[in-house]
Amino acid sequence: MNILHVNKFHYEKGGSEAVYFRTADILSAQGHNSYFFSMVHPNNVPCCTDNYFVSHIDLNSTLSIQQQIRTVARILYSTEARKNISSLLDEYKIDVVHLHNIHHQISPSILMEINKRRLPVVMTLHDYKMSCAS
Repeated sequence: MNILHVNKFHYEKGGSEAVYFRTADILSAQGHNSYFFSMVHPNNVPCCTDNYFVSHIDLNSTLSIQQQIRTVARILYSTEARKNISSLLDEYKIDVVHLHNIHHQISPSILMEINKRRLPVVMTLHDYKMSCAS
């Protein structure tokens, strides 16, 4: 199977990224092909799909009011993420999508493109941000 792993960070930043990478390693060891969709970052592990990654966003930096408004809009819906994942899905025949942390940097906008193609989705909840605003 061709599996697309989606996470906002593509380097070992914490526990969720460790799970993201180890899951891909386990599946690859079983003969499956692992592909990735994430955010551009200087610490990223290189991969064949990194040209589809969304542009970097640093939520810990000081932003102007205009930048804050653009950032909030992107958190809710990212046209860049939807367009990029669409291009990736056009290029690679993906059988299943495994979502990890997609909130903030990637956004739920990618779900529309995945659903449009009727791809099965598995989501590992590392936290409850997608279901609980607090």
